[in-house]
Amino acid sequence: MTNELTLSVRLGATEFRRFAVFNTFRRRRAWVRPVLFALIFTGFSLVCLLSGKEQGGLLGGVLLAVGLGLPLVYIGNFFSQVSLQIRRAKLKPPRLVYTVKIRRLGVHVQQSGGAEAEFAWEKLYAACRVRSAVYLYPSADQAFLLPEGCGAPQDEIWALLVRYMPEGCCHLYK
Repeated sequence: MTNELTLSVRLGATEFRRFAVFNTFRRRRAWVRPVLFALIFTGFSLVCLLSGKEQGGLLGGVLLAVGLGLPLVYIGNFFSQVSLQIRRAKLKPPRLVYTVKIRRLGVHVQQSGGAEAEFAWEKLYAACRVRSAVYLYPSADQAFLLPEGCGAPQDEIWALLVRYMPEGCCHLYK
C-alpha cells in the first residue's frame, strides 16, 4: 500500500447531486423535521375528519394539504437549489475542480483556479465513504468529493484516510 496519493477530481452534475442528497438527508438527517411535520399535521387532520363536526372535514382537508404540501415544497426547493448550484459551478459537462494529495503529513488541496489549502490530519472533521465516493470534510460545512475514477481505487483512498485520520472520524455508509 502506498503512503501518498494524488487525485485529480473531475466533478459532474451526477456526483454533485449524489453528494448533496447524502450530505443533507443522510449525514445531517434533514429529512426528520419534514417527516415529523407531515405526521403531526396528518394526525390532526384525522382527528378533525373523525370528529363528526360540521366543519371538521374542511379543517381536516386543509391540515392534510398543508401537512403533505409543505414537505413536498421543501424537497422540491432542495432539488431546485442543487440544480442552481450545478449551473453556477458549470458542472455540465464534468470538469476538473481540484487536485487532492493525501500524504503522511496531511491533505493538500489545489483548486483548478490556483488556490491551495493544507489540512493537518488532526484538524480534519470527518471522512464518509458511500458506495461510489469518499467525502472528506475539513469542517462540518465543507467537503471535498472524491468520486470513483479520480486516480486511485476507493479502497486505497479509504485505507489511507482510516490510517491517518483520528479515531472516530471515518464513517462508512452502506
